[in-house]
Amino acid sequence: MAAKRVIRRALVVSLVCAWLVVLTSGGVSRAPTSEKEVHLTNFKFDPPTLTIVVGDTVKWTNMDATDHDVTFEDGEKSGDPGSLGSGKAWNRTFTKKGDYRYRCVLHSGGFEGGMVGKIIVKDVSGGGGPSGPSVSLGPLPPGAMVSLGLGGLAILVSVIAIGSAFREKSPYREIDEKTVSVEVTRPRKK
Repeated sequence: MAAKRVIRRALVVSLVCAWLVVLTSGGVSRAPTSEKEVHLTNFKFDPPTLTIVVGDTVKWTNMDATDHDVTFEDGEKSGDPGSLGSGKAWNRTFTKKGDYRYRCVLHSGGFEGGMVGKIIVKDVSGGGGPSGPSVSLGPLPPGAMVSLGLGGLAILVSVIAIGSAFREKSPYREIDEKTVSVEVTRPRKK
């Protein structure tokens, strides 16, 4: 009976600790941020609507022979109307979540028609739901890494604690005979 109590106690404590670390550390992080692209072509923004996460950079490139510009409702812009000549590009990094409407001043009738676009910026940390914390990262660029950080370490520690509890005169021999291996790697510095 004492072995079952030790096993149960180790299981409960380690799982509670693991989930507390996951919940308080933000769970999943994303690195590096990515750059998305919008082309100004045929008097349109392509794509007209783009969804990104906080920290992403969007690059607008004028593919038309005609001059354009990128002007946001919040006042940020690529320059004066027509300042983005053929083949030129302009970048903006988004640091806050929200919806950002923009237009080409020369080729739109305000933000409602003509050459208009929209950037939807989502928070990378996700939010809690009925099934707990969730994260939507979207497609990651080649070479991007997803790290579980402290949460992954806490779960590893709980697996080791549970394994140790089962080694103490466990009536469950089939569990004692199994081996769990873990490989820990660190990203290489460039």
